[in-house]
Amino acid sequence: MNNKAFKFAYFTLLMTLTISQGFAQLKTGCEPKSCGPDNTKVAEAKVITELRSELETVIMSMKNSSIFFSTEITSFEVPAGSSDDESVLFIAQAAAVVRAELVERLPESILMHELRHFRPDPASSKQQVLKNVKIEVSLLTEQVSKI
Repeated sequence: MNNKAFKFAYFTLLMTLTISQGFAQLKTGCEPKSCGPDNTKVAEAKVITELRSELETVIMSMKNSSIFFSTEITSFEVPAGSSDDESVLFIAQAAAVVRAELVERLPESILMHELRHFRPDPASSKQQVLKNVKIEVSLLTEQVSKI
Protein backbone atom coordinates (compact mmCIF):
# COMPACT_ATOMS: atom_id res chain seq x y z
CA MET A 1 0.00 0.00 0.00
CA ASN A 2 1.56 3.30 -1.01
CA ASN A 3 1.98 6.13 1.46
CA LYS A 4 -0.92 8.27 0.14
CA ALA A 5 -3.35 5.35 0.22
CA PHE A 6 -2.27 4.52 3.78
CA LYS A 7 -2.72 8.14 4.91
CA PHE A 8 -6.16 8.29 3.28
CA ALA A 9 -7.22 5.01 4.92
CA TYR A 10 -5.89 6.16 8.29
CA PHE A 11 -7.61 9.55 7.99
CA THR A 12 -10.89 7.88 6.98
CA LEU A 13 -10.69 5.51 9.95
CA LEU A 14 -9.86 8.36 12.31
CA MET A 15 -12.79 10.45 11.08
CA THR A 16 -15.17 7.46 11.27
CA LEU A 17 -14.17 6.78 14.86
CA THR A 18 -14.49 10.46 15.76
CA ILE A 19 -17.93 10.74 14.19
CA SER A 20 -19.06 7.49 15.82
CA GLN A 21 -17.90 8.78 19.17
CA GLY A 22 -19.81 12.00 18.55
CA PHE A 23 -23.05 10.15 17.79
CA ALA A 24 -22.62 8.08 20.94
CA GLN A 25 -22.24 11.28 22.96
CA LEU A 26 -25.34 12.78 21.40
CA LYS A 27 -27.38 9.68 22.11
CA THR A 28 -26.46 9.48 25.78
CA GLY A 29 -25.69 13.15 26.49
CA CYS A 30 -28.53 13.87 28.89
CA GLU A 31 -31.83 12.76 30.27
CA PRO A 32 -34.85 14.37 28.55
CA LYS A 33 -35.70 16.44 31.63
CA SER A 34 -32.13 17.78 31.95
CA CYS A 35 -31.41 18.53 28.28
CA GLY A 36 -32.45 22.15 28.68
CA PRO A 37 -34.78 24.21 26.52
CA ASP A 38 -34.79 23.10 22.88
CA ASN A 39 -32.21 20.40 23.70
CA THR A 40 -29.46 22.97 24.24
CA LYS A 41 -27.35 20.39 26.07
CA VAL A 42 -27.42 18.08 23.04
CA ALA A 43 -26.55 20.94 20.68
CA GLU A 44 -23.67 21.99 22.91
CA ALA A 45 -22.30 18.44 23.01
CA LYS A 46 -22.44 18.33 19.22
CA VAL A 47 -20.46 21.59 18.93
CA ILE A 48 -17.85 20.30 21.38
CA THR A 49 -17.49 17.05 19.43
CA GLU A 50 -17.11 18.97 16.16
CA LEU A 51 -14.44 21.23 17.67
CA ARG A 52 -12.47 18.23 18.93
CA SER A 53 -12.69 16.65 15.48
CA GLU A 54 -11.58 19.87 13.74
CA LEU A 55 -8.63 20.24 16.10
CA GLU A 56 -7.58 16.63 15.51
CA THR A 57 -7.76 17.31 11.75
CA VAL A 58 -5.45 20.31 12.27
CA ILE A 59 -3.01 18.09 14.17
CA MET A 60 -3.16 15.47 11.40
CA SER A 61 -2.44 18.16 8.80
CA MET A 62 0.57 19.28 10.82
CA LYS A 63 1.80 15.69 10.99
CA ASN A 64 1.52 15.33 7.21
CA SER A 65 3.19 18.69 6.55
CA SER A 66 6.68 19.07 5.11
CA ILE A 67 7.46 21.38 8.05
CA PHE A 68 8.82 19.63 11.12
CA PHE A 69 6.59 19.90 14.16
CA SER A 70 7.17 18.37 17.58
CA THR A 71 6.17 14.71 17.73
CA GLU A 72 4.46 15.44 21.06
CA ILE A 73 2.07 17.65 19.10
CA THR A 74 1.67 15.55 15.96
CA SER A 75 0.94 12.38 17.92
CA PHE A 76 -1.46 14.04 20.35
CA GLU A 77 -5.12 13.01 20.51
CA VAL A 78 -7.51 15.46 22.12
CA PRO A 79 -9.16 13.52 24.96
CA ALA A 80 -12.86 13.58 25.63
CA GLY A 81 -13.61 14.84 29.10
CA SER A 82 -15.95 13.22 31.57
CA SER A 83 -18.22 16.28 31.22
CA ASP A 84 -18.84 19.01 28.65
CA ASP A 85 -16.95 21.49 30.83
CA GLU A 86 -13.93 19.22 31.03
CA SER A 87 -14.05 18.55 27.28
CA VAL A 88 -14.09 22.29 26.51
CA LEU A 89 -11.14 22.77 28.85
CA PHE A 90 -9.14 19.99 27.14
CA ILE A 91 -9.90 21.40 23.68
CA ALA A 92 -8.96 24.94 24.76
CA GLN A 93 -5.67 23.75 26.25
CA ALA A 94 -4.82 21.64 23.20
CA ALA A 95 -5.66 24.50 20.82
CA ALA A 96 -3.36 26.84 22.75
CA VAL A 97 -0.49 24.34 22.56
CA VAL A 98 -1.05 23.78 18.82
CA ARG A 99 -1.16 27.54 18.24
CA ALA A 100 2.12 28.01 20.14
CA GLU A 101 3.76 25.28 18.04
CA LEU A 102 2.59 26.85 14.78
CA VAL A 103 3.75 30.32 15.85
CA GLU A 104 7.14 28.94 16.86
CA ARG A 105 7.78 26.73 13.81
CA LEU A 106 6.19 28.47 10.83
CA PRO A 107 8.17 30.95 8.78
CA GLU A 108 6.92 34.54 8.98
CA SER A 109 6.06 34.44 5.29
CA ILE A 110 3.19 31.99 5.87
CA LEU A 111 2.28 32.65 9.51
CA MET A 112 -1.06 34.43 9.74
CA HIS A 113 -0.95 37.72 11.64
CA GLU A 114 -4.29 36.89 13.29
CA LEU A 115 -2.90 33.61 14.64
CA ARG A 116 0.33 35.15 15.95
CA HIS A 117 -1.60 37.83 17.84
CA PHE A 118 -4.64 35.80 18.89
CA ARG A 119 -5.62 36.36 22.50
CA PRO A 120 -8.89 34.87 23.75
CA ASP A 121 -11.39 37.33 25.16
CA PRO A 122 -11.82 37.15 28.94
CA ALA A 123 -14.42 34.49 29.60
CA SER A 124 -16.62 34.07 32.63
CA SER A 125 -18.95 31.42 31.24
CA LYS A 126 -18.67 28.17 29.32
CA GLN A 127 -20.38 29.78 26.33
CA GLN A 128 -17.72 32.51 26.19
CA VAL A 129 -14.93 29.94 26.45
CA LEU A 130 -16.61 27.91 23.70
CA LYS A 131 -16.80 31.03 21.50
CA ASN A 132 -13.07 31.67 22.04
CA VAL A 133 -12.22 28.06 21.22
CA LYS A 134 -14.32 28.18 18.04
CA ILE A 135 -12.43 31.26 16.87
CA GLU A 136 -9.05 29.73 17.72
CA VAL A 137 -9.77 26.39 16.03
CA SER A 138 -11.04 28.27 12.98
CA LEU A 139 -7.76 30.22 12.81
CA LEU A 140 -5.75 27.01 13.24
CA THR A 141 -7.72 25.33 10.44
CA GLU A 142 -7.13 28.28 8.13
CA GLN A 143 -3.42 28.37 9.00
CA VAL A 144 -2.74 24.69 8.31
CA SER A 145 -4.49 25.00 4.96
CA LYS A 146 -1.66 27.37 3.99
CA ILE A 147 1.24 25.04 4.79
